[in-house]
Amino acid sequence: MIKIYLLIFCITANVLLSSRISEAAGAVNNKKRQQQQQQDAVTQQILNQRNQAMQAAQQQMAQQRQAQQRAAEQQAFQQRQQTIYQEALGQRQAQQQAMQVAAARQAAAVGQLKAQQTIIFHEEIDASQIQDTTTIAQIWKAMERSSEVWLLMMENDAKALTVTRQIDLYKQQEGVTISKDPAYYVQMIDGISAENPSLLNRPFKEVLRFVAILEYDFDNGEDKDTLALKLLGDKMYEANKTRLGL
Repeated sequence: MIKIYLLIFCITANVLLSSRISEAAGAVNNKKRQQQQQQDAVTQQILNQRNQAMQAAQQQMAQQRQAQQRAAEQQAFQQRQQTIYQEALGQRQAQQQAMQVAAARQAAAVGQLKAQQTIIFHEEIDASQIQDTTTIAQIWKAMERSSEVWLLMMENDAKALTVTRQIDLYKQQEGVTISKDPAYYVQMIDGISAENPSLLNRPFKEVLRFVAILEYDFDNGEDKDTLALKLLGDKMYEANKTRLGL
């Protein structure tokens, strides 16, 4: 009987021990899983932090690049503005110098003309049209109606002075700029009027306007190409462009 109890006791003990072992093993496994999960969670957190740090660094680098690009663009813009200002200043100074030279030349010519008091004309011109001698002021007054007296002028200085005066009048009265040298327009008017004397039937204001438009030098704010086309018509317009090499 005792043997039977001992056998039952051993069997029960084994069952209990196996159960305890299984529970212990399960607990160990659970602990391992928990540790693994914790480790995985820590690893994932580290990876997330690393990714976030990399993204932040990339954004910062992108912002720095944008800031550098904006700074470079701003610097380039400022440099362009400075260059434009310097060019405008240089042009203004050049224009002022040119105006001073023109004023000095005009003053010298006027002084010379006043000293001489008269301008000598070609002898063959009819005295009924104009006296043999006259003052420059009378010449300019006559040229408000017709430029025929241009042919009577013996001195190129007087002609250049006449062109300079009309250029100044255009600038003062109408805001029109004519930039080429007055001596150039003296030669041009002489050449055209020699081939086409009827040009000088017009007031001198119109004569100068005509030759300045031909030269694309009549700056009144309108398109110079359009001005030339309106003045010349298609055929002469194309021939004039060829002459200018345009």
